Amino acid sequence: MNSIRLLTLISAIFYVAIGISSPLITLYLQSLGASFAQISMILASVVITMFFANYLWGWLSDRIGRRKPLLITGLLILATSFFLLSWAPSGNFAWAARIFEGTGSAAYGTLSLAIMGDLLEAEKAKGRRMGVFRGIGSFGFFVGAMIGGRLADATSIATTLMLCSAIYLITALCALAIREIQ
Repeated sequence: MNSIRLLTLISAIFYVAIGISSPLITLYLQSLGASFAQISMILASVVITMFFANYLWGWLSDRIGRRKPLLITGLLILATSFFLLSWAPSGNFAWAARIFEGTGSAAYGTLSLAIMGDLLEAEKAKGRRMGVFRGIGSFGFFVGAMIGGRLADATSIATTLMLCSAIYLITALCALAIREIQ
């Protein structure tokens, strides 16, 4: 499989995990005893972490001249953060896991787009190809959102978050096969 298709597949799988977890996170934090104000702070701190980490991941990839190892690192951070999140004994522990998640999400967001841009550099239809890449990711989110609630009802939110951890691990393993443009 060529790297463009592989990265598109990874994106679809990545967004399935986001679709599974996104509708459940606030409910999970509430079940751990977090107040609505704390939940808002947790969500805001994840986004502010991503704000700064996006730049740092991009700077680091430019500095070392590689993107793939950092993409894999970000996916492994996500796998670890969701594993920790699924075992969180309290809202504060979950908060730390979510901030860690923000660093991994920033790595994926920044580096997947940079790698795809590198791969599409010689393409005439870059916009269309990027649109397909992002569109398939959006469809993955839809699939995940449809699965997440049902899975949580059948098992638990913690079990569902553990599945997300496994999905991120699978994406990291798939990313090993990407051929990076030097």
